Amino acid sequence: MKKILLLAIIATISLNTSAQKMTKDSLVKIMSDEICVEISKMKDTDKTTDFQSKLGLVMMPTLLKNLEEIQVIYKIETVDEKSMYEVGKDIGVYLAANCGDFLKLMANNIEGLQSKETSAAKPSKNNQINGTFVKFTTAEVSFIEVKMNNGKMEKLFWMGYFDGSDNIATNTASFINKKVLVLYEEKEVYKPLLKDYIKIKVITKLEKK
Repeated sequence: MKKILLLAIIATISLNTSAQKMTKDSLVKIMSDEICVEISKMKDTDKTTDFQSKLGLVMMPTLLKNLEEIQVIYKIETVDEKSMYEVGKDIGVYLAANCGDFLKLMANNIEGLQSKETSAAKPSKNNQINGTFVKFTTAEVSFIEVKMNNGKMEKLFWMGYFDGSDNIATNTASFINKKVLVLYEEKEVYKPLLKDYIKIKVITKLEKK
């Protein structure tokens, strides 16, 4: 029993000593080199699909394996997303400078993000309504009603300032029965009676046609 306790103490001291001797730079290099090898094993389809999730899965085993050293060197008491941010940033900087496969991965991801941003910048026809301004109702949450060309009535909520809101507030009568273009975004709100969330249309811009 004494021998077992002695071995356990020696092992603990050895681990603590190695963690103390290891510098931040050497720890980052060890982890990054290992992660770079794993990135190189990824299939081409993996490198362009769900970038962040894939990279997170590749990094996780290495981070877990070196968690004790990470906590000692980075002085982390509670392991969470916020405390590990600095670790991830240091690894990212090292990979960008020393891992060709990581740079390819980043390049593919940037192209994907740019295409998403381009498509997001284009106005969506689904997020606009053309019709006749019917009514403006002031309540706890104010809203307007617009009659579309097909006869359908649409209720759009006034949740904050939008381009055109001042005109409605000061001269509502001038909008009644006039053709308008309304831009909106969908938001989820909680309905206590339904005990569930529903989507509503929130005005982002309104103008006469």
